[in-house]
Amino acid sequence: MNLSFASTHSPIGFYFKQSPRDFVVEEIPLYSFGGEGAHLILKIRKKSLTTFEMLKILSAHLGIKESEIGYAGLKDKNALSIQYISLPRHLAAPKIESFSHSNIKILSATYHNNKIKLGHLKGNQFFIRIKKLNSFNAQKILEVCSRVAQVGIPNYFSYQRFGKESDNYRLGLEIIEGKRKIRNKKIHCIIHDK
Repeated sequence: MNLSFASTHSPIGFYFKQSPRDFVVEEIPLYSFGGEGAHLILKIRKKSLTTFEMLKILSAHLGIKESEIGYAGLKDKNALSIQYISLPRHLAAPKIESFSHSNIKILSATYHNNKIKLGHLKGNQFFIRIKKLNSFNAQKILEVCSRVAQVGIPNYFSYQRFGKESDNYRLGLEIIEGKRKIRNKKIHCIIHDK
């Protein structure tokens, strides 16, 4: 298997602005949900919200702790994102019917035996709308997509990984140096389990 990911083509000209209209991410669950169990599973579409902002909104409405809400991964803020979350059935089911938010829509609901945890996903599907693309550059994109389908593409760091204030690297250094504590227990476990 050839692990060379470098592209040798000339630059491809087009226009793209990351926005909910032009960037859609849909989570692919790791497993199918059983339809019964102690956890309410919601398929949620969120727009212009981070996963943590969505959790805070749901937590406030349902009167449960954010830590009681399970999720498989973090989804982009500048996108229309579809992901699955789990909630304690006995706490959430009676109140979820009255939930309404302009940037959060519940697409479907079912039940399952276990809470969704970080990493419980096969991957993500993306829809990306690009503009101002001529036929020559469109052909180059098709060739690149064919190559990616064959060998994949590495997940290099990009601007989305640097945080809202572009200071994630500073925060990480402060955590390593013991100058800052990790508030999110799920992230704390990931860092210390490795």
